[in-house]
Amino acid sequence: DTVVFCVQPGSGDSLQFIPQAYVSIAPEGWGGVQLDFGKFYTSAGAEPTETHLNWNYSRSRIYTYGPYFHAGARASVPLHEKFSIGGQLLNGWDSVRDRNSGKTVGLTSAYTDEKFSWFQTYLAGPENDETNTGTRQFYDTVVTFGTEKAQAYVNFDYGRFKPILDTGAVGRGEIVALAVAARFQITDTFAISPRYGVYDDKDGAATGQTQVLQDFTLTAEKKLAPGFLTRFEYRRDWSNNPFFDRGAQTGNHKSADTLTVGMVVVFGPGGFQLKN
Repeated sequence: DTVVFCVQPGSGDSLQFIPQAYVSIAPEGWGGVQLDFGKFYTSAGAEPTETHLNWNYSRSRIYTYGPYFHAGARASVPLHEKFSIGGQLLNGWDSVRDRNSGKTVGLTSAYTDEKFSWFQTYLAGPENDETNTGTRQFYDTVVTFGTEKAQAYVNFDYGRFKPILDTGAVGRGEIVALAVAARFQITDTFAISPRYGVYDDKDGAATGQTQVLQDFTLTAEKKLAPGFLTRFEYRRDWSNNPFFDRGAQTGNHKSADTLTVGMVVVFGPGGFQLKN
């Protein structure tokens, strides 16, 4: 039998600085079946939590308003060398301690090939505070394709949130979101990554007001040395309703432009390592 304990440098309670802490069990006689128990990153979304694994320096709206992590149990079952399915029993979203006695159920599938992959996640459960009334449903799908020199992904989300009562309680609404991005490896050390996203918050459940948010991002990445990389990024966000801050004014503008210069240091295998 194989038992692996994984801890990686997250949010909520006393475990906020531990994004993942779970026990993984994968006996040799189970044909590749793996069970995980604890706190782990969500299976939804195209963007990993670790900054250096993302193509852009900033995050898409899908990442910002989607789940980050879960606490509970999950299973992965390979049906083919390229296709697997999974099931999850979770305390909810982004919280180690459950907010009620109900559980969220997750279903996943993954098809992975050398030049094409397709991932799906469906989550459903009663996730209003202190009550099991009102179901939250969420569907996420990611398609990736390309080669080492040119890659792209399409990430689509759909969510429905039922209110606790017919009183306009927080959690009511429907969201539809899409993000598309590409990465072009110009040289061994230089890459360019454009990204476009649209987030339709139909009832204000995610952002606090009914609006359609859009964003365009262009990121240039330069690897300076093993484990060291810098990113130069231009981003424009806009909405059909005032939402963005400008100076002392808050939420009074329909657009925002951002220029960012970021430095990323990666420690460990394949990155920067301290020498004795």
